[in-house]
Amino acid sequence: MNYPVLISGLALWDGLAIMETEDQRLPSKSKSIVLRATRKDEATFAEVVRLISASREKALQAVNTALIDLYWEVGATISRKIEAAEWGDGVVDQLAAYIARTQPGPRGFTRANLFRMRQFYETYQGDKKVAPLVRQLPWSHHLIILGQSKRQEEGEFYMRVAIRERWSKRELERQF
Repeated sequence: MNYPVLISGLALWDGLAIMETEDQRLPSKSKSIVLRATRKDEATFAEVVRLISASREKALQAVNTALIDLYWEVGATISRKIEAAEWGDGVVDQLAAYIARTQPGPRGFTRANLFRMRQFYETYQGDKKVAPLVRQLPWSHHLIILGQSKRQEEGEFYMRVAIRERWSKRELERQF
């Protein structure tokens, strides 16, 4: 980290002069610099922070959507293979082991979770009202809804409310 040079109350940092006040100190190993910003600067800083937050939220939503799409496709593949009697439950065990062996980084592809992906797909595949909602919630929310809902209408209700109210996983659990 480059530290500024103090010249009689004026700190020079990469060519930028900053006045030092009593509550502002130059950075040391235990202190960080505190700068006084104008109201115009504060508004600009707040806007930049808002842009960062919005971008982060957009990135998280894109990752979530990609994961939900992946889980949907994996569930569809497993469902079709089992439905066509090409696969039995034992093949899903083999698939989980194969994924673990060939893709050591990703977690969540255990036998149990692969069957949850199948359940996820089979529960919502023919429901045109719910299909757009599915991609708006994280996987943990779907696991709660699938595990707790007794009827499909109940699951749809909790999906809609969780999206509208932006419920966390814990809040969704409390609602059941």
